[in-house]
Amino acid sequence: MKLRGLEFKVKVQKMLTCLMVFMLFGLLWVAQPGTAGADPFHASGPATSLTFRVGYSGGTFTTAKVFTDNDFAGAVQQGYSFMDSMPSPGMEAAKGVPLTNLLSKAGIDFNKVDSFKFYVTDVPDVPYKTLTKSFLYSPLFYYPNIMKCWNTDTQSFTDANGNDTISEAVYGAIQVYPMMCISDNWVRGAMAPDFSRLDKSNKYRLVIGQPYNDPVTISAPNIAKWVYQIDVVLSGKAPDTIPVSGVALNKTSANIGLGGSEQLTATITPDKATNQSVTWSSSNTAVATVSNTGLVKAVAKGEAKITATTADGGFTASCVVTVNNNSGGGGGGAAAPQQQQVKSTTGEATIDPVVGGTISLGSDAMVSIPAGALSGTTGLSIAIKKVSSPPSPPSGFMLPGSVFEFTVGGNAVYKFAKPVTLTFTFNPASLSPGETPSVHYYDEAASKWVNLGGSVSGNTITVTVSHFTKYAVFAAQKAAGAPVVQNPPDALNEPDALDDIAGHWAENNIKKLVTLGAIGGYPDGSFKADAAITRAEFATVLAKAFKLALQSGKVFADTNGHWAKEYIATAASCGIVSGYDESAFGPDDLITREQMAVMIVKAAKLAPATGEARFDDSGSISGWARDAVATATENGVMKGYPDNTVQPQGNATRAEAVTVILNALK
Repeated sequence: MKLRGLEFKVKVQKMLTCLMVFMLFGLLWVAQPGTAGADPFHASGPATSLTFRVGYSGGTFTTAKVFTDNDFAGAVQQGYSFMDSMPSPGMEAAKGVPLTNLLSKAGIDFNKVDSFKFYVTDVPDVPYKTLTKSFLYSPLFYYPNIMKCWNTDTQSFTDANGNDTISEAVYGAIQVYPMMCISDNWVRGAMAPDFSRLDKSNKYRLVIGQPYNDPVTISAPNIAKWVYQIDVVLSGKAPDTIPVSGVALNKTSANIGLGGSEQLTATITPDKATNQSVTWSSSNTAVATVSNTGLVKAVAKGEAKITATTADGGFTASCVVTVNNNSGGGGGGAAAPQQQQVKSTTGEATIDPVVGGTISLGSDAMVSIPAGALSGTTGLSIAIKKVSSPPSPPSGFMLPGSVFEFTVGGNAVYKFAKPVTLTFTFNPASLSPGETPSVHYYDEAASKWVNLGGSVSGNTITVTVSHFTKYAVFAAQKAAGAPVVQNPPDALNEPDALDDIAGHWAENNIKKLVTLGAIGGYPDGSFKADAAITRAEFATVLAKAFKLALQSGKVFADTNGHWAKEYIATAASCGIVSGYDESAFGPDDLITREQMAVMIVKAAKLAPATGEARFDDSGSISGWARDAVATATENGVMKGYPDNTVQPQGNATRAEAVTVILNALK
């Protein structure tokens, strides 16, 4: 009996041990927010690539782009916090790329997106999460104070005395946007995001924030890790398709010399068929091979049949290729080599519109033209020349280098079918501390320079443009005297005394805002209407124009001691401005037009727009600013440029800032 009792006891202990282990693994499983977790017994792990597919609901999806770790190089870092399903607050430190940026790189129009389907490695073949664009891009926030306000004893936002701490938890909330992370660090109960321990074990991971002023709502279940594919579902229904009815090749037979090649071309019938894709195959690859573009290469003497098969309908057309011993020719002779992209450093070359090319003027300026950006099928001459007598720089800017004129076929004005990339070299040593380089183009119709901003890397700055004219790199000069928005005793606050605004397009607007006391001129009598304006200056002018009562509020690490500290804190308290993160506001950074749009929409409390912003460069508007730009332009607060661009990344000028604020005050 004792032995049986002992045996029973051992069995019970084993059962309890198994149960404990199972419960422990279960807790570990739910402890990780966004663990795919629908199938815990399926072999899984980090994704090795991230594929974007695009299509319509109920239809087929085609691959738009496949991203790898290299595509995430130099990605932004962002902190996140959230409540999860235990419930207990967790803190996420993440490094990745905003989802909107990836859509742009994949060539997907954000304005047409309806929803996203996220596939993860441990859930075979079906989406793990389906989230709408409206949900993902509703205002979501990172709450830096959430950890110190959560009472683990009461599982609520209360202090030791039972007082509600929700207001403290949401204080200083920072708006964040959906991001795909390549590395992260999630810790339950951490007091701050820890960027020192990022790892890639969860890549690729969708990270989102929390709803506005609501740290209690669970958002962690909508975070997904091990994402390997995202299906982007477009709004509406798929356009009517035109089926393929046949295919033909430009040749039915060809003789190629050993080592030669022949370019075959497939023509789809009808020519407006929706799916023009074909696949190529060779009946004998030991004799001749064929690429996915129809380029046949002779390998050995003999005969092979090259076949093109349509993706739609499976129609075929063939060409019998005979390879002979004559090197490079025989019979019909070898085909001309496939056209390659032109790369010139002389400042001038003829570009084939079908393949594109790159032209540079030494190391000073370069243009990269993608295939299909030029009209027609015949080669066009592209030239870059230095302008000997350029227009004067805009007020408040200096020209550290040269002005360049870009022409197509000798024409100084040309509009491309696709954006082209311009890269300029500048000497960083020629810039004084605080000066910022930016690319400008010259608007011939308005006789003025327009700031495009640009992406700076070392001693180069790059922009994408849709047209040719004159371009130059300018540097914003430090204004003489005290910052205009401080309105010190010696600043110029008499509108009629400003000596550089007569005839300026914003003259009347400048005078009105100066009269209101929201902005002033410089002690030397100038206003510098076309000079750029900083984030601190714009926040201060907003606070004064909207007569906001100064109050204490969020003080960022880089605004403590700054002359605009109180104005920035006031604007932050009113929900008008936010920082790049918890500690950085960037007060002396030049404000971009999309940042200005976000601030002015919040300050004026404008009703959200009913539609999307419709400009030629709408695709370059950051996801977090799209609604604000649409709202500001729909309400007439902001306007685009004559070429139907809004230039969201360009720096706003003082004249533009004045005009936008006055429009919002109406």
